[in-house]
Amino acid sequence: MLHVWSASGEELAMMTADELSDVVTLKQQLRMRCGYPVCVQRLLHEGVSLDDDAKLDALDAAVDVQLVVLPVLFSAAEREQLADELTIAAAQGHLASVRALMEARVEIDVLDSAGTTALTRASDHGQVDMVRFLLDNGADKNRADTYGNTPLIRASQHSHIESASLLLRADADKDLANAAGVTALSVASDRGRVEIVRLLLEARADQTLTTRHGDTALIRACSKGHADVARLLLNASSKQNFMHRCTATALSRAAERGHVETVKLLLEARADKDLVDGQGATPLSRAASRGHKAIVRLLSENSADSGYFVRRTNDFNPLYSYPPIVS
Repeated sequence: MLHVWSASGEELAMMTADELSDVVTLKQQLRMRCGYPVCVQRLLHEGVSLDDDAKLDALDAAVDVQLVVLPVLFSAAEREQLADELTIAAAQGHLASVRALMEARVEIDVLDSAGTTALTRASDHGQVDMVRFLLDNGADKNRADTYGNTPLIRASQHSHIESASLLLRADADKDLANAAGVTALSVASDRGRVEIVRLLLEARADQTLTTRHGDTALIRACSKGHADVARLLLNASSKQNFMHRCTATALSRAAERGHVETVKLLLEARADKDLVDGQGATPLSRAASRGHKAIVRLLSENSADSGYFVRRTNDFNPLYSYPPIVS
């Protein structure tokens, strides 16, 4: 059994040897449990400093290790490691570690080795207190990662509504898009995050914006069969001409993918059931080509045009592709 003590004699942690392999692994465990950045930890055994690569199984079965927290003063060469420490601490919600690193003049908006800021990592993990702390200390609420994802996009993607609310109250730009043209509203609609979508619509997020592939938030919601989200988007729209075109495409996607409730909702919203896409296919022919009998029946009962579809080995050529959201 390994016991870790502070310089003041407080026991900080107790671990079995099979949890650990070397000293750096122990430091990582202490970072997770106590919040101390790895780079400020010095571990001593019987007064001798332990190297990071020292194997713990070389020590006695029962070991006492003392943790000394070094002064947080670093050279420019060590700043890259500190950036990673900052974002890890932010993701885990360790306020004391973040404060210490900020006191060491680590830039609050620095990008770590993965191209992410502390605020984005905190938002991604739903660390509400950390998000509040970073915003209060001047973190850039719109600073994107290397893929263009803002803190709000990340909070919306994972349905962290409190973090998203804090960002919006701090006047984060709700309509910024990532490298794929995906906004916070778009990703929330795609993932079926009803409460986040409601929050963003109340903040007047623009639902006419399209991704790089031309998809609106409504089209993405309907493609995945998120009827509750689609209903919110339809009720919030005041741009009738735009929605007429958008619902037609959404109907074709929902019909092709077999989402019955979403098709019903779009028909109630008077979506154009006879839209012909670039391959000459209507929603009815799309549903028929996929064998979605309930939707074929539903569209037929609403006098939808059957149209036709281009065949290729007894199937149609897909018109759309759906790349994963950049993350």
